[in-house]
Amino acid sequence: MMWMTGKAKASYTVEATIILALALFLILLAVRVGVELHTEVKEASCHYEKVQQFDAVSEIKEIKRIEKMMEE
Repeated sequence: MMWMTGKAKASYTVEATIILALALFLILLAVRVGVELHTEVKEASCHYEKVQQFDAVSEIKEIKRIEKMMEE
């Protein structure tokens, strides 16, 4: 009855420390990757909105109008 005497093997404590440190590292790594992906998706969606607002037909008409004016 180890719990009654208050003694435990020290190797369990060392192993638990290593496992907890590794688990904490993996959790923090996952959070960091999640934040980076969130930022990347946020920026990509912003660019997508700008592309959606771009009116290619009117831009081409404007370019042709300017080219025609420069020829004259």
